[in-house]
Amino acid sequence: MRPAPAILTRSAMARHAIVHTCAEREAELAEAGNRSGIPGWAETGEILVDGITVLLAAPARRRTPAG
Repeated sequence: MRPAPAILTRSAMARHAIVHTCAEREAELAEAGNRSGIPGWAETGEILVDGITVLLAAPARRRTPAG
């Protein structure tokens, strides 16, 4: 059984969110060092889980062709 196009798109979006959020957080932490108020990895993980859960659980909307 093939996944619906919405699932494929949402999976790609989740992948991008994970990769880019982790890369940005790593750069922020490296730049700020010990003086940062930047959330650490545990909080970053929680934020990602929350966001991806909402992304994947949101109801899919059926779009009708314009016209």
